[in-house]
Amino acid sequence: MQNKAENSIRAGVVKEYSEGEIWQLNAAVVGYVDADYCQVDRMDEKPSQGYLMTKLKIDTQRLGGNGVVFQACGLQTTRASCYAYMTCKGTAYMVTN
Repeated sequence: MQNKAENSIRAGVVKEYSEGEIWQLNAAVVGYVDADYCQVDRMDEKPSQGYLMTKLKIDTQRLGGNGVVFQACGLQTTRASCYAYMTCKGTAYMVTN
């Protein structure tokens, strides 16, 4: 339960920005983040872009950032061990203004 609460707090302090917005701010890149999800069985929960974006925010905060720009998300249905596979990528930033 503590991990879920901690992750919620971590994600809550990270703001989403567009590429255009981030360049107008005093921001420094702290790293690159990615997240993925494999739906092993047809009856399992389907990959969710919202879930993966939350994971990107958590990873951004762990890197010391407070802003993230989502680059892309993609869904594949031809991955060998997954019924469906989704991956998302982004850039983590520390925004100071």
